[in-house]
Amino acid sequence: MLISYEGVVTIWCDLGKLRTTVTLVCLVTVSAGISDIAFAVRQLNYKPQEFRAVLHGLGYTVKVTNNILMDEETKKAISEFQKGYKLTVYGKPGQKTQAFAANIVQILQGNLNAALKPNPPLPRDQFYSPRMEELVKEYQKKIN
Repeated sequence: MLISYEGVVTIWCDLGKLRTTVTLVCLVTVSAGISDIAFAVRQLNYKPQEFRAVLHGLGYTVKVTNNILMDEETKKAISEFQKGYKLTVYGKPGQKTQAFAANIVQILQGNLNAALKPNPPLPRDQFYSPRMEELVKEYQKKIN
């Protein structure tokens, strides 16, 4: 899982009984080793605002609006996401890109629940909510 804060990227891997935290310092998006499990996520079609919220929450420069995903800022963010996760780069959120994004958010939700024990816990719904953003910031303060 990916949380970015001032160049520090934390990747959490929640693979059942095996749980590890790895911290990497880098300036570019890193590729998490989740490519094989990303496609187990149910197929979905994010609404434009939902997909922008995911990109924004993962640290990409994009305004969260419900406009179609064809403006230059959003296409650039989608391309950066695709490049960072070694997906086919074409600036549109196809099923593979959406599945990757959904999986990242779902794993992050689970790990935030485990690390912070919020009450009530975050749902494992694959959407990046304002509450989730608050918990990410809380976790970042906790580790810094």
